[in-house]
Amino acid sequence: MTKTLSLLLMLCSIFVQTAKAQRAFQASYHHKVNRTELTPASSPEEVIDFLVRNMGRNCSLMPGLTPKLFAMGPDKYGNIHAKYYIENDEGQATYYQLYLHFRPDGTLYYINGVLPLIDQSAPAMSKSAGKKIPAEHASLIATGNTTSEVSQTVVTYKDEPRQVYKVKDAGALQDVYVDVYSGEILYTIPHLLSFAPWSDVQGTNVKVQGNTMFYGMQSMDVMQTAGGYILRDPVRNIITVDATDKYKDLPVKDIPGEAEQLMMLATGSDDFFFNEEQLQTAQYATAVKSIYLKCIPTDPAKGMPSSTSIRAYYSDVDHNSLGEIFNVNNATWTETDLGVYECMVSFPESVSIDLLHTHHTVEITIDGEKYVDTDIIAAGDDGLYQIRTPDDSPITLRYRIDVATDAMQPALDIHWGVQKAYDMYDTYFGVKGSDGEGCQLVNIVNPTNNFPLIGNTYFPYNACALNVPLPDPYNNKTFYMLYGMGGVIADIKPNVELPIIAHEYTHTITAGCGGGLMPQNEPGALNESTADCMAMVVEDFALGKPSWKNGGQISIYNANMRDLKDPWYSGSADGKINEESAQPKYYNGRYWFDYNADPKTDNGGMHKNNGVFNYLFYLLCEGANNITNEVGQTHTIEAIGMEAMKDILFHSMVFYNSSMCNYTEIADNLMVAIEDIAQQDNAAIAKLQETMAIAFEHVGMNTSFSPTGITNVSPDTKSPYSGTYNLYGMPVDDNYKGIVIKNGKKMIQRR
Repeated sequence: MTKTLSLLLMLCSIFVQTAKAQRAFQASYHHKVNRTELTPASSPEEVIDFLVRNMGRNCSLMPGLTPKLFAMGPDKYGNIHAKYYIENDEGQATYYQLYLHFRPDGTLYYINGVLPLIDQSAPAMSKSAGKKIPAEHASLIATGNTTSEVSQTVVTYKDEPRQVYKVKDAGALQDVYVDVYSGEILYTIPHLLSFAPWSDVQGTNVKVQGNTMFYGMQSMDVMQTAGGYILRDPVRNIITVDATDKYKDLPVKDIPGEAEQLMMLATGSDDFFFNEEQLQTAQYATAVKSIYLKCIPTDPAKGMPSSTSIRAYYSDVDHNSLGEIFNVNNATWTETDLGVYECMVSFPESVSIDLLHTHHTVEITIDGEKYVDTDIIAAGDDGLYQIRTPDDSPITLRYRIDVATDAMQPALDIHWGVQKAYDMYDTYFGVKGSDGEGCQLVNIVNPTNNFPLIGNTYFPYNACALNVPLPDPYNNKTFYMLYGMGGVIADIKPNVELPIIAHEYTHTITAGCGGGLMPQNEPGALNESTADCMAMVVEDFALGKPSWKNGGQISIYNANMRDLKDPWYSGSADGKINEESAQPKYYNGRYWFDYNADPKTDNGGMHKNNGVFNYLFYLLCEGANNITNEVGQTHTIEAIGMEAMKDILFHSMVFYNSSMCNYTEIADNLMVAIEDIAQQDNAAIAKLQETMAIAFEHVGMNTSFSPTGITNVSPDTKSPYSGTYNLYGMPVDDNYKGIVIKNGKKMIQRR
């Protein structure tokens, strides 16, 4: 649900050709590759050499990059999947990946991924050739400072070699390539994220009943300690800790780097401690500690305010009181600057506020003039807010409500929800924990908003999964999830609804077991959508049915966040389409975010364009009869059902989806996943692929597959970042004879 670091997508595309055009194109190729040339025993260097040799031009890996075998192993059907990562010269894995897939007998049947190649057949040049910019200038363009490490190299960009500065952006964990003449940023190679450890959870778990915020009394596993319980689960290796007010007042000069920030929060946060009564009766609230007012009279002659009262109360939409929160009379002012007056009221004991009420209203009366603002209680937010005063008001009035969050009850939702997500993946897929092997997971509740890393992820109004690299000796795997406690000012309750928790947990599965979809543009959208869809599977597992909404309960005003059943109504609170929050349900159609025009907003619309795949998943699970899409096509889609769809999606997610996977590649990957799961049952394969192909057409997705199997495969084209060659979609059917790659394109040779 949020970006973690600044990452740039290398966008790839594929164009479907007719069978006639394909045959003509094939006829022009003469080089055939023996199907046994690549085997599971091939080294990374042999794999890259095979692909480079068949490019048909003088190509090589970009300088400073080395292929490494990341993982190889069988799926439960016996197919062998080999995953290669491309490392930079610092030994850091990038998002460039290459996947090879072999049948149990060692026969290669599918290749997908992205390679960063440069064309060495022409001299390096630049459209804007002239005087080179200084290396320090390139560093400033790429990272905002002049001190980054800079070197020179050559890359291919839009079909021409370009001389570039390679700027190492240590803060954002990426290498930025800047044209040496124009200063244009051509593309970025981010470093793949790694993970960090937590001290082992040791002890025996006990099962208790806890009163969750959204789901009432639920049974969960905790650890028993002297006098009560703490939220640690030594069986599943899950820890839930309280970060409330941690490092809130840390001076800016003392704020550490990203990895250290996360470690400080994780290791420095407190265990939640419950006794039996608290587990049963805890209520979610925030506590007001103080109120701060700042007044600037529009007429300086008016002077310091005198009579002042401050009242806050629960209210309906028309500001009618539903119950008192606090009432302060005779508040006193001091002059802090010429014509600037401040008032601070601190309570001897914090005043509790129930955040589950719909509205909160504050009335500030100064010298007989009443000023009213609504929904101002914002947990953890210390900004100043301006009262909406009339144009002829004698003063400008700003205020701040200082609060301390009691995160006791939402922590129970998180701890229980993560256990349910863990159990779903373990029960259905045999995957224990985020890496499949029971690694640790730390839930950080109510993270501070003081650190840049945490602040950049928009807390307290968000939840996210973070996997950031930590220095040695922190070299074991631990995954972190952070949950904000929300606030009325942003219309957000605590981000602890089960679909949100399962969504974030799925992000850790994608990173720990799959290819780690890059959080940018289409891969980012598919990353978000995969998490949304698997969250529905967790909800079905835990509660008996999916809601088909993510964030359907966390809006104070009852607006859902994302609607999988009809993405157009995402963000709708009144049954009407909200034009700002509506998501597309047709590829490149209505509400589609143009990431080519704006790659920065929401990392290329990754929380917007996920609506298309969300809708596809819903249609394939539930089916639809005689529905018409926005381009006028009418389809009947037979339900595959969630039982089958969860298997197909998970198989694609873990074994096929590479980090730069786009909508076309995931369509092909789902088709291949069907063939794996159906295990030679040709009738079942044909039926499932036909149903899926109809659903693809309904949402505007392209695939190389026909309803009866693979009959046409189009040549790949280079991405706009044309040093990147897209190699995905090399399926092999029974007539397979070899793969041809020439001039940056590939075709399947058939008997």
